Amino acid sequence: MPVDQLSRDHRDPAVCSRNEGRRSRAALEQRSLADDRALAGAQIRRFLILPKELDADDGELTRTMKVRRGLIGDRYAPFVRALYDGSTQAMIATEVTFEDGRKGIINACVAIRDVGATVVMEKAA
Repeated sequence: MPVDQLSRDHRDPAVCSRNEGRRSRAALEQRSLADDRALAGAQIRRFLILPKELDADDGELTRTMKVRRGLIGDRYAPFVRALYDGSTQAMIATEVTFEDGRKGIINACVAIRDVGATVVMEKAA
């Protein structure tokens, strides 16, 4: 998406409203995980957005769109390390294949965001 489109989207009330709805949905999901004792530890605490979509042409997905976990773990290892070591950003250089078959390198610095875990108070018996 072009940068000028991104800047327009941040001012567009319809886009902001959709994003707010997504945040509300994420908060509900966090709350439902927190409410279940067995799943409380599965809450999202940190996240990042990859600099490119996973793509079958790059070997990251099968042709049936299943994630090739081993390859993803190796290719995006700097991101995985950064999620666990407390970094606020991570850098990566990864090879991509364009639609016309040419190959290139994407260099990216990605921000890592913290999400507060939801704490549920014990209910009185």
